[in-house]
Amino acid sequence: MLTVVGRVVGGHALKGEFKVQPLTDYPERFYSMKTLSLFRGESFVCKATIINVRVIESKGLFIFKCEEFTDFDSIESISGCVICVPKEERAALRAGEYWIEDLVGMSVIENNTRVLLGKVKDIIRSGENELYIIEGEDGKEHLIPIVDEFIKSIDEHERQIYVALIDGLW
Repeated sequence: MLTVVGRVVGGHALKGEFKVQPLTDYPERFYSMKTLSLFRGESFVCKATIINVRVIESKGLFIFKCEEFTDFDSIESISGCVICVPKEERAALRAGEYWIEDLVGMSVIENNTRVLLGKVKDIIRSGENELYIIEGEDGKEHLIPIVDEFIKSIDEHERQIYVALIDGLW
């Protein structure tokens, strides 16, 4: 399983450098990486050997120089590609933090009744909070805010999330 950590958004100058938008909460990881694995959708495009990496703080972008790309034209072939890392190279998370791809597919259970409500289909950001998109046993999609009031516990081993519902939430 691979985790997306960035997206190539285009070339930078004429020296074969390219801009990467970080798609990770841990963009500092780019400084310790030796290679980039580039994908377009599910398809592997290439592995690039990093020569140099720097950041443009004001734009939130990283600039990469890799051995395989020597001019602006060569960057065109990777523009739009995503940078992925294998699961074992993901950044360590703090207690109570989870990777979205690890939560997707988990069973969602009502905390008091232990009734299976459905499975996590995805997670979205909406305003200040993130929301679980739950595909219910009824086939409908339901949204549950990811806040302590509703999320009571997560059992990673059993792949279950226990939630407390209030009237009108489900």
